Amino acid sequence: MLDLLMSYLLSKNKVLKRIKSLMQCDVVDINELALNRQILSDINYVIEWLREGHEPNNYNAIDKRQCYLVNPETIEKMINQSMYQKQSEDEYSDFIHDVNHQSYYALMKLTKQELDVFLMHKCEQLSLNDVAGLLNISKSAAQSYLKRAVNKINSEMQCNLFL
Repeated sequence: MLDLLMSYLLSKNKVLKRIKSLMQCDVVDINELALNRQILSDINYVIEWLREGHEPNNYNAIDKRQCYLVNPETIEKMINQSMYQKQSEDEYSDFIHDVNHQSYYALMKLTKQELDVFLMHKCEQLSLNDVAGLLNISKSAAQSYLKRAVNKINSEMQCNLFL
């Protein structure tokens, strides 16, 4: 499909050059100029069709995007039923970035992945399968991130005087 589009774009450039050359001539053949402009119009139509995936300017039939319209109330019900419900109202970013909070020094040592897995599993009480699914990683990777995070936090709590 991309090759076809590229060939039409090249043809469009050739036709544009031909139209410019006809316009620069002293003697302009109006019929040939009109024919080339019609060819350019047809090529533009096909290019738009190839890019959009459906016939341009066709508003009589149902549009590709219109056949999947859903009532907003239905979408809202589905979101309420299927979405993850947060366990606590606390914003963890407030604790993570607050220098005066006790957990700041322990949590700043964690990588982003370790921090995400730790918060999801320990604070939000998600299973490791759910955490792995949300982060698009394997369950064993989630386990290793969690283990590293717990080890780092424990060592930081033992070594750091501020905790």
